[in-house]
Amino acid sequence: MSDLTAAVCAIREARPGYEEAMAYYRGQVDEVFASPAIRKKLQATGAHYKINLACRPVDAVLERLRLLGLTSPDKAAADWLAAQWRRNRMRAEVADAHRDAEVYGDAYLLVWPGEKDGDVDVFHNSPLTTRAFYDEEDPRKVRYAAKLWLPASGRLRSTLYYTDRVERWVLVEQPKQRGEVDTDWEPFGDEDEHEVGHELGEVPVFHLRTARPYGVPEHANAFGPQNAITKLVATLMSSIDFQGFPQRYAVAGGGADDPGGFDEEDEALAPTAERSTLRAGPGELWWLRNVDKVGEFQAANVAAFLDPATAMVQWMGATTATPAHFFEISGDAPSGESLRAAEAPLDKKVEERLATFGDAHEAAWRCAARAAGLGEEVEIRPAWAPVRSIDDLEGWNAIQAKIDAGVPTRQALLESGYSAEQVEAWGYHRGDEIKPKVDLLVKLGQAVQSLGAGVALNVISAEQVERAVSALIDAPDEDASA
Repeated sequence: MSDLTAAVCAIREARPGYEEAMAYYRGQVDEVFASPAIRKKLQATGAHYKINLACRPVDAVLERLRLLGLTSPDKAAADWLAAQWRRNRMRAEVADAHRDAEVYGDAYLLVWPGEKDGDVDVFHNSPLTTRAFYDEEDPRKVRYAAKLWLPASGRLRSTLYYTDRVERWVLVEQPKQRGEVDTDWEPFGDEDEHEVGHELGEVPVFHLRTARPYGVPEHANAFGPQNAITKLVATLMSSIDFQGFPQRYAVAGGGADDPGGFDEEDEALAPTAERSTLRAGPGELWWLRNVDKVGEFQAANVAAFLDPATAMVQWMGATTATPAHFFEISGDAPSGESLRAAEAPLDKKVEERLATFGDAHEAAWRCAARAAGLGEEVEIRPAWAPVRSIDDLEGWNAIQAKIDAGVPTRQALLESGYSAEQVEAWGYHRGDEIKPKVDLLVKLGQAVQSLGAGVALNVISAEQVERAVSALIDAPDEDASA
């Protein structure tokens, strides 16, 4: 099988799984019904009351996965990186790439020389259209990559990317039978358009993935709990009508006729010999012959739906390493050490993403630097926002305790979630001069804590504390005590 045929088959086979992952992320998955009769009664109701929580494991990671830009020790390279970052509008491209990598498990960056000397184009590509294929002997090496898409012309296009060339193909005719493999391809354009050589030295497609060789959706383990939550909510909403308008019944005494009393609108519902009078529905009356008493059936207990739904949310959090408070709406999130302990699994997962995604970003921009003529040895570092930063009294006390025990101040701050660039900007490169600022922060925290209910009494607000902390950290050394 040729590379082209294999690529087309692989991209198409992977698409349903990717589409399912996006459907769960967007909350577009319908309720699963065990009974056709129940489906008929509840399907329309469920569509209006969907509560989508399967997106939270993805969003929890994306909130901490922020690439601020690219840096280099070489000033000329750093200036070039900053210019190309702006030119390619990489903030949006990176956001899309990270979202796809989390939702689908895979995303791609495509690098190609720009029209002007020194410029490069860096594009995000969806795994719905793009796929990398790895060397069987070296699974870390991309042998080639492919892109498959349908342009406005209506003829399916495909492009193959190799280490030394790009091949462009177009489908001659759509398959006549459903499921038939596309094998009738022809070169796109003339010879110069069909095959274009390049000197990048590698396949210019770079893979962001959550697993190897191909990724797994971040929320894959949330699919099952989400199905259960959707079913519980749909059934609960259907039972709410019975809470306000209970199902009634009447037992008639000897010789009693049918209830009658139907108006014109209800005539179609009047009981007949061919039609049963026993209909389930809010406010319905069950007429039984020989009525001598009336009553109503007890509606379903709401706890029978809410308790299992709560369990499903807990299972979703446990299986996706997402803290429980990311699903809460009460606002009672833990704080201090409890918060750090609860978010430790999530932080670890994000740090793994920083490493794997960071490798892909570095490789893509090293290739871009070669394409721009900056040479082979350009050092490029992704600048990530801190996964977590310390902003409470317990955290600053822990930093102070480490420093007092002999841990270098720089190391203590790095372990607390601050980046190397931030610590250096605060003056640590001049020595251990940041320690007085840390001391002041701890004293400030102790002072605020000693007020007890100060925040609750509006003596000081959380915003004021945040501004004070920021001012102390960013203040010049001679002004810190002020």
